[in-house]
Order: sequence, then structure tokens, then C-alpha cells
Amino acid sequence: ICIRRVWREDEDGTFSLTYYSVEHELCPPEPGYVRAWIYGGGFTIAPKAPGQQIPGMDECLVSHVLHIDAKGWSPLWGAPIFGSEKEWLRPFYGSLAGLRDFVEQRQFLSEHMHDTMRAMSQMKRTDGASVKAKDRSERTTSGLSGSKRNLIEVMEDTARQARKAFGSLDASMWSNSDAAFRVRGSSYLQNKQKVLSDPSLMEVVAVDLFEFPTPEEHVASRAESALHKLECSEARPLLAVNFMVPGPPHVSMVFYMQLKEEYSLSQSIPAMALLKHFFNADDRFRNDHFKIIPSVVQGSWVVKQGVGNSPAVVGRKLRQAYHKGDWYLELDIDLGSSSVAGAILNMVSGLSKKLVVDVAVLLEAGSNETLPERLLAAVRFSKVDLKKAVKLPSTQCVDVRMLRKQWKTPSKCLRPISVNCQLPSSPSTQARKLR
Repeated sequence: ICIRRVWREDEDGTFSLTYYSVEHELCPPEPGYVRAWIYGGGFTIAPKAPGQQIPGMDECLVSHVLHIDAKGWSPLWGAPIFGSEKEWLRPFYGSLAGLRDFVEQRQFLSEHMHDTMRAMSQMKRTDGASVKAKDRSERTTSGLSGSKRNLIEVMEDTARQARKAFGSLDASMWSNSDAAFRVRGSSYLQNKQKVLSDPSLMEVVAVDLFEFPTPEEHVASRAESALHKLECSEARPLLAVNFMVPGPPHVSMVFYMQLKEEYSLSQSIPAMALLKHFFNADDRFRNDHFKIIPSVVQGSWVVKQGVGNSPAVVGRKLRQAYHKGDWYLELDIDLGSSSVAGAILNMVSGLSKKLVVDVAVLLEAGSNETLPERLLAAVRFSKVDLKKAVKLPSTQCVDVRMLRKQWKTPSKCLRPISVNCQLPSSPSTQARKLR
């Protein structure tokens, strides 16, 4: 096999290592052999929960998941059987059991000699039952009367129709998420403590899903975008985030966030002051502060470990571009600018119709004046079918490959190429200029 491995350490001390098969010119298949293909696998090494540690005992939980196609059969012990289990899977778990006993034997006066081979011969294959995670966005209404239940259904349907009227992504595939996210607290710089975020300052008002022949930036300026159907003003500016999925075909998933009616940029809230500065700051400041927190609500173990749930300042790992218009700012995240991100995305995109994912957006606070952090917004994507993206022609304005190449060169500026795209204005834009 030829695999790529990726590891990370989460904030709670958990180590995750994921791997998957790749093709590489330095590791070609050997003649006469069949190469197995690993679709995804990995380990997690999790420490004990706070308050559960026992002094003098080092304990952790090691979990392993593997999805592999051996691409053939193996004659073993005189019978043509599927041999991967006996050839390497059982020895692997036997080694894991030996490691466990090696750690535990320090608790006793005389060491316990564990016969790994005998334990392997006694191991029995068991089939585990999978438990499907219930979508937290579902609301239980079984305890309500018929009239109240019907009213809730009508209200939810009305909200979906309102969302569908703006964005091109079906309203059943997205919603504002009410999940709890932990952010930096007021005293984070002193004690590194995180707290549950206060209610978000913004809400997602529309989502677009477009398909282009080539990578596309500044999607909000397109006449087909939801921006031209939304009311924005100086008091309620829009922030559009464009996830550029590499192709072909190249897909842009754009969600539009707007200040909630009960908030304004002039309020003396640390996160609000940071947001106001973000709209007018330079690209370097934006790259150092824009942060997302992903969370796979429903999906396989491999996907959850590959995506993770740790906060990430995206601009430090991926190329980002910014386009500012009247009363809006678009942030383009080039997911193809990192090989690791691209590999994880390839694994996730094929399973998108089975996934429920939350994406929280916030700005990183690095001083006491900007703490505590607070979510800008959180959006939930539910079983998105990327094949339903609206097909549009590209503007052919941006050479993304050149931008990626120069972005990875530290001696050059963040965005060395400036392209002035001449785009047609929509009728609504000509009648009512967005400010």
C-alpha cells in the first residue's frame, strides 16, 4: 500500500492520526502484486476526562477504524480465504493489547507476562452495531397538540421558503445552527480558559451553490448571486464567505451573513469592534484573525477525525482573497491551495450527501481589549448534493494557479496579482446601488 498520513493534537489533549491511499510516482505498484486501497482509516488517542484521572496511573483510550479494499484474496493455511485479518489485522491488535498490558503492569509488584500469540488465537470476530447520530437540528414535537405541531411545521416551512427565495442552495440543505461552541473567555490570556459563546452577532441569510469551469472569486458580484436580492446598508453590512472547492468541476459554496437587527457596529462589544475593523483592515490582518470551527454532526468516524473540531485561523494555512463592495465584503477561501486540505476535501466531498456539518465563524481575539471572543454566525449544512449546483460560465479573470504559486512564496506579498474584472451589473444593482 501507499498511504498519506496526517496527524494533529486537539485542545483537549487528544491525538488523531488519519491516513488514506494515494498514488505517488516514487511508489509505483510492484509487478505481480495487487495493491490494496485504503479509503480512510486512523487512530485517536484520547486522555481521560477531567476529574477522572487517577494519580500514578497513565491511561488513555486508543480507537482505530479502517475502511480498506484488499483488491483480492489470499491463500492462507491451506485454504483460499480473505487473509488480511490473519495476516496483519490481528497481529496489529495483538501489539496494541501488548502495549496496554505493558502500561498496566507497572501497577503490580510482579510483572504480568502476557502471551500475545495466545491472546491472538483466542480473539473472536465480533460485529459492532453502528449507531446513527441524530441530527441535532430536528425538533421533537411528539409532546405537542396537533394544532401547535401544525403551527410549528408551518413556521418552519415558511422560514425555508424565505431562505429559498434568496440563495440557489435548496433551503432544506442549510440552516442557522444553534449548536454550542467554546471560544476564548475574558481571561484567556491568563488561564487559557474557554467558555461557551454568547449568541452570535450575525445570522446566515442566504447560501449559493454554483459550479464553474474554472475557479471563481468574487462570486457575490455575479448577477446570479443572492447578494443582489438582499437588503444591506451601512447599519447592516454583509459578510460573504466563499468556499472554493477545487475541480473540475469547480464549485463555490457561498454563505451570506448579516448583522442581526438587535445589533449595530457602534455597540461597545469587543467582538463588534473587531468586526468593524475587519471590514476596513488590510489582508494581512484579516488572514491573521478570520477563524472557523468545524463540527461533523453526522458522519463516519473517519470523516470526523479527518475534519476535526479544532478552531483554525484559515488564512495561515490556505490562500484567501478579499473583495469589498458597497456595504459588503466577500472572503474567498481557496481549498485547493493546500494538499492536506485538498485530500481531506476529496474524502468529504464524495460523502457530502450523507454528512451534516456545522461551520462556526468568528474573529480571533489576541488582546484583553478584544476578549472575550464571540461567534459571528454558525451555519449547518445538511446532506448537500454538490451535483445540484447551478452551472454558470466563468469570468476567466483570475489565474488561481499563479496566485497559489506566489502565495506559497514567503518573499512576495500576500496577493501579488491584482485583477480588475469587468462584470455585468444586474438590473437590481443598476436600479438600487448597494452601499
